[in-house]
Amino acid sequence: MDPNAATIVIQIINFLIFAAIITKFIYRPVLMVLDNRKTVVEKEREEAENLRASAMSLRDEYEQKLREARRAAQDLISEATRSAEVLKDDIVNEARREAQREKERAAEEMRSEREKAQKEMRSSIADLSVALADKVLRETIDQASQKRIMEEFIRKVESGNAV
Repeated sequence: MDPNAATIVIQIINFLIFAAIITKFIYRPVLMVLDNRKTVVEKEREEAENLRASAMSLRDEYEQKLREARRAAQDLISEATRSAEVLKDDIVNEARREAQREKERAAEEMRSEREKAQKEMRSSIADLSVALADKVLRETIDQASQKRIMEEFIRKVESGNAV
């Protein structure tokens, strides 16, 4: 064999031994680390995807609850508005009924006062008529006396100072 050929063969054998050592002690551990890292990264990606899906689910759930809460609040506001409207109508109707009762009471009171005044006036007129008749009968009636008595009677009735 040629010295160069022997050197080439030895170098090839050395390279193969070196490649085997590198493969066994460096390449395989590096591949294992890379595989482990790939597995960890894939696992973390799956966890992140699961967390994202969970977060989206929670967000959707919270949005649904918020919509329900808003709907419930709107229902409460609508119910309160309807109740207030009914209460307002009741108060207005009661006030109208009370005003009508007060009006009727005032009309009855006015009618009663008018009747009372009419009775008093009739009584006063009757008293004045009796007084006038009494005066007329006591005095000798001549034309001038009768005219004077009538004028006096009218004056007293007008002034409200009847006998």
